Amino acid sequence: MKRKTKTGLKLITQLIDRIKPTSPDIPHDYIYNLVFLYRAYAYFVSEEYENSLKDYIKANQVKKLNSAAQYNMSLTQGLKSLNSKEYENAISFFSKSS
Repeated sequence: MKRKTKTGLKLITQLIDRIKPTSPDIPHDYIYNLVFLYRAYAYFVSEEYENSLKDYIKANQVKKLNSAAQYNMSLTQGLKSLNSKEYENAISFFSKSS
């Protein structure tokens, strides 16, 4: 899966660019939220935790995250903190996700 992730990231990004609402007055539909969740997961698999977190936040702005997405977001935050050697924050996020 990992070797196809870069291709998938490019394709999902192209999709996001095509379906991007042109006005804040246009309601976001179900698909707009999902593409951010899929791309967030692809960034997670690619160990790009900062980009992953940005997409989880964007998806949450579009529509409240379900419990699985909240769990993945907490893991992402924990791994990002761990990479930054912010161990107390990492423990907090990992505890939150368990």
